[in-house]
Amino acid sequence: MRRRVQPKCVNHNGLAKPSSFLGDCQDYAAALAELRDLAEGTQQADVYNLLGFTLRKTGDFKTSLTYCTKALELEPEHKAARECLGELYVETGNIAKAKEQLDVLARLCPGGCEDAKTLSAPSTQNRRAT
Repeated sequence: MRRRVQPKCVNHNGLAKPSSFLGDCQDYAAALAELRDLAEGTQQADVYNLLGFTLRKTGDFKTSLTYCTKALELEPEHKAARECLGELYVETGNIAKAKEQLDVLARLCPGGCEDAKTLSAPSTQNRRAT
């Protein structure tokens, strides 16, 4: 059994969104260690989504895809995981797949939601053009 790490970057009260979980922490390696420790004893979509987000931020796109997909297997309507997966597709140049995630988000929140706005934000649009 691994020793539980003392949280440096992790706010365990806000698991749903990476920004509330990681706060202003940019030390993704430290966050990964904490998340892996947290995920050791649980199968939770929020934790898998955060692992996917953090791995994407470190450039580990293949493993990020694995965790985003695991999150959606557990909870197919997980909006933050849909956003994370869409961002991953944008960053890897798969714009058609990113659009699919945006379309799912539009169905999940017809009145609009932060996850859909983030995925379709101007910064994302600029990355699509590159």
